[in-house]
Amino acid sequence: LAQNTGPVSIKNSVEMTLKNNPNLKAFQEYRQAAEFDRKRARSGFLPTLNVSGGIGFEQWDDATTRPSNQSRTQDNRTFYQRADSSVVLSQNIWDGFAAWSRYRMSDAMLTSAEHRLFDNAEALSLDAILAHMEIVRQQKMVELSELNVANHKRILGSQIDRQRAGASTRADVTQTQARLARAETSLIDAKLALEVARLNYRNLTGNEPGDLVAPDAPGQMYASLENALAN
Repeated sequence: LAQNTGPVSIKNSVEMTLKNNPNLKAFQEYRQAAEFDRKRARSGFLPTLNVSGGIGFEQWDDATTRPSNQSRTQDNRTFYQRADSSVVLSQNIWDGFAAWSRYRMSDAMLTSAEHRLFDNAEALSLDAILAHMEIVRQQKMVELSELNVANHKRILGSQIDRQRAGASTRADVTQTQARLARAETSLIDAKLALEVARLNYRNLTGNEPGDLVAPDAPGQMYASLENALAN
């Protein structure tokens, strides 16, 4: 897998997905095959030119080549030099709309392949955006979980000092230790979710996540959906 260097925006993630995703490449190849099929079907309207030629030696044995005094059981050992060529130009005038039907069918298959390609490209683009944002979100969750663990460790140290000074009880320390354990478990879960998000990103884009950049929120929110679509 390639390693991204420098900041990676959502646009970069979408571009890498459209460039490297194997599923989309399969639809691109299918669309190209459909285009070749249409070109082949369109050739049914065009004239055909057949050129042939030959040269060599032949041995004939029939009534015209056999001497009059030679019986049929005798072999004719005479060889003759052969040389011939031909050029045939033909044009299909009427085939009962067979060529036209093949062309219409191949054209419809090409249109279908293009729509499937665009549909999958849009779906993969959306998946790339979601995968990008999921990594950004999980990275923030890991940061918050690490901060939460650090705060609980600080609180636990403070509770131990208070217990030693007689200002707190053993129950308070135990309760704080339990909260720290829950915070550490949440941190492990957040790191696991981040690895899953990274794996999903790699499968989509074919690249390591790198330094993903969170998108900026619009400076001014639109008043309605219609205004958002209009802009």
